[in-house]
Amino acid sequence: MDGSKLSWGGRALAALSTVPGAGAPADVGRGVKAASAVIHGNSLLSPKLTYGYKLVDRETGDILKYGITSNSNPFNRYSRPQYNRMSADMEILKQGSRIDMRAWETQQIRNYELMYGSRPSRNMNYR
Repeated sequence: MDGSKLSWGGRALAALSTVPGAGAPADVGRGVKAASAVIHGNSLLSPKLTYGYKLVDRETGDILKYGITSNSNPFNRYSRPQYNRMSADMEILKQGSRIDMRAWETQQIRNYELMYGSRPSRNMNYR
């Protein structure tokens, strides 16, 4: 078959089949499927335990940010120098699935905005 009549993917698979050791196009397709089954840690479908937190100003006690992290040690979400530059400490408030924690984060930001008229200073959007 003329290569120009193949789709981009078809041309790519055809080209790979000519590379020694690459295997037949069917073998390549299986590798692609396996790689696409990996869920990124920031995906709402991620099965990793996720923590909901707030950053609090050390001097005033004001809430600076609501956020989520799937870091196994959530306090490592920011480095010590970052905490110092922000003059902030983290408080873990909740844990659960990524999708539940994202909904929680959005609700916390919206509640704050209703109460104070604006989002916390370090929450640039609702996500």
